[in-house]
Amino acid sequence: MAEAQEPRKPLLSVLVPSHRNCLEAMPIISRLAALRNERVEVLVADNSGDPHKQKVLDILLGIAPRLKVVKNPDHLPPHENYKTIIDIASGDYILACADDDYLDPDFIDAAIKLIMGVEHEICVMPALYQYIGQGQLYPTQRIQEPAAPEWTHRVIGHFESKIMPVLTYSVVPKRLLAAFLNYQRYHPMIGSFLDWSFEYFARAWCPCFYADNGFYLYDSQRWMNIDSATEADGRQYRNGGLPFWFVAFHKLHWAVELSSFLYSGYFPGTPQEREPLIKALIAQNMGLFRYESCLSKRERFESAPVSAGIKREIMTLFLQSEWSYPEILAIFLRLLGEVAPGKALRYEKFIHAIQTPRPGYTGFPDPAAIDGVSDNYLCPEAKPQDRENLISIVVSLGPYTDKLLETLDSLVGQTCTDWEIILVGDPGSKDTDHSIDEVLAYFPGRAIRVIATAGLGWSESRNAGIQAALGKYILPVNCGDKLHPRALEKLSGLLQAEPFAIAYSDIQEFGTASRYIETWGPSAGNPPLTHPYPYCALYRREMWATAGGYNLDMAQDYADWDFWLSCAGHGYRGRHLPEALLFRRTGEADRVAGSPQRETESRARLVLNHRALYDPSMLAQAEALLAEPPSQGGKQEVLAVIAEAERLTATEGLAAAVAHYRRWLWFRSAASPLAYAVQFNLGVALQQLDDPAGAARAYRQALENNPGFAPARNNLALLPAP
Repeated sequence: MAEAQEPRKPLLSVLVPSHRNCLEAMPIISRLAALRNERVEVLVADNSGDPHKQKVLDILLGIAPRLKVVKNPDHLPPHENYKTIIDIASGDYILACADDDYLDPDFIDAAIKLIMGVEHEICVMPALYQYIGQGQLYPTQRIQEPAAPEWTHRVIGHFESKIMPVLTYSVVPKRLLAAFLNYQRYHPMIGSFLDWSFEYFARAWCPCFYADNGFYLYDSQRWMNIDSATEADGRQYRNGGLPFWFVAFHKLHWAVELSSFLYSGYFPGTPQEREPLIKALIAQNMGLFRYESCLSKRERFESAPVSAGIKREIMTLFLQSEWSYPEILAIFLRLLGEVAPGKALRYEKFIHAIQTPRPGYTGFPDPAAIDGVSDNYLCPEAKPQDRENLISIVVSLGPYTDKLLETLDSLVGQTCTDWEIILVGDPGSKDTDHSIDEVLAYFPGRAIRVIATAGLGWSESRNAGIQAALGKYILPVNCGDKLHPRALEKLSGLLQAEPFAIAYSDIQEFGTASRYIETWGPSAGNPPLTHPYPYCALYRREMWATAGGYNLDMAQDYADWDFWLSCAGHGYRGRHLPEALLFRRTGEADRVAGSPQRETESRARLVLNHRALYDPSMLAQAEALLAEPPSQGGKQEVLAVIAEAERLTATEGLAAAVAHYRRWLWFRSAASPLAYAVQFNLGVALQQLDDPAGAARAYRQALENNPGFAPARNNLALLPAP
């Protein structure tokens, strides 16, 4: 009697990490379960949580001897779900399938025949067809593999052909896949370019063979559309802990990431032998980066909340025709350092580690052996659990509600993660093409809630949001504006050190106008004739209660001003950071759309609301303006102001005249078309008082109101350089 032969070890493990429901996922799983080739095993990792699907899988297990199923919790992340079947796969080769694609079973037989016909490792690539709807199939482009080429030629041939990466859908040696997954496991920028990285990695070690049969990929039409691709890339950044707008620098990141990988110990040969390949890859991607930043992604690039210095460095790159790897790496790390400093440090350390040979060690780099490099799968970035320093960000919906997604992106991407977001206003606003619910769907699991305040005034809406806030700190933000990625981190650092502080920064405007605004706050000992602080400043919630909240009787812009003066009356003082952390949108939808007369009345009420902060002359002028509103501010009024200033100069001195000019301008500059004449006279007086900086500001204000006013331009030109 002949002895029973042991079943041969599987040569190919087909892996299906599956999160879709029974109806969507079972067509490919049941087709794979029906395979009869004894050199194949099929492993399914199910984290769908669908009980009907689990029953069908149980039935298949009873009739399909080469099927194995791992049932995982439905909350298990995709990479962990995939890992559970990678670890138990026994084949020398791996083929991974998505659970919504279609696989021709003849491809499996063709791949095994090709593998068994050679003595070395190979990759077997299927024919890929993209399903584009209505029964239409789109075949992907193939490139002709050169006979026995240098591996660098194989990689250059692939990226110069501009076709999609295919090896993620191919039969590949398990040895290579395991090494790459270990690289991916410890990569601090996980999720970015991994399909392309694997494409180049596998091509470096294996020749590639084509099969005639293969895959049919579902819903890939969106990958052929540039807008959809940008959306997908932005979501990857968001999922990886970076803001969506980082997609503006996608090609720069691509050039850095793939070059860093190609310089590492994961590739054969020496780094010097790879330099022509790396140089070609950098040239292609930097050229695309320059093109996108000037055209398709220009608005995203220009409005990205990063420092002007970084943008200047990048613009300098655009002027070059050649770029070096150290040059683009240094700029990218500085860019990433502004957005996520912790991630930038880990990325720099990771790159150094995979590019540094280890004495006496052969084989691929092992990030697990690198001291201090964290496992991003098992040890994700820590999120603060202490809610003592929670920041409540109160976002007021308004004329820029259509820009809500951009605003939330900048808030969710903060390096300080201890926050909640409260949206206040009318969530049914017609100012947006997307409902609030559609926008919030981009941020699942985030601490964002909506308080509907339709019909309430601006101040009342903001007060309602703060009243519902759970945080120790409050930060008001207007919808449409954006924050620098480190805004919360830097502003909260000031408040934790000083209990009576109001933390604020400079402003960078963007949109229809672009300018940098230095916000110095009120001068000690002087009447507060300028807006004390930007509306977007961080303060303690108890300060809001002490000040009595935002005044319901004041217009929006003056409600902020009124609130800051109330806080000043209770001893709170501003602490200034001399950098732009607030990016304020400019456009036709101005935040305050009132008449010049309304402006005068609002300022008069502001003075009378805070009598202790203003001198008797200001109070008297405010009372007079409310009692008998003046005319439009014509020639006679301006001449009277100048005549009174001359009288004060003769009787009390220039300082009294300067104070008189400033009082009148503060109340009446918006109402008078001739305010530039008073601003010019103020500049002359300040120049005589040996205050060139103040004189320069006055002359510039005069020119803003009347660009053709030659006396102001001439005097400004004669001032000494600061």
